[in-house]
Amino acid sequence: KRLGNLRFNSNGNNMKNDLREVLVSGDAGFVGNHIVDKMINLGYEVQVLDNLSVGCEENVNKKATLLIGNIKDEVISREVIQG
Repeated sequence: KRLGNLRFNSNGNNMKNDLREVLVSGDAGFVGNHIVDKMINLGYEVQVLDNLSVGCEENVNKKATLLIGNIKDEVISREVIQG
């Protein structure tokens, strides 16, 4: 799996469209949820890493893949990135 950084121009449009898969940490919360919705609407495959300590699973977009864990956990982060 390939992960990378996204860059947006001032209009919020993706400047580099060759990335197809993204990872968002903290999607079950308010801000992350809106980011994931936008990414899915732009045609990206989205994986979500969240420990559900603040948000709830019902907030996660049904088209995203939910991975429950903490981004601060080195083992979990490595597994997610390596696929």
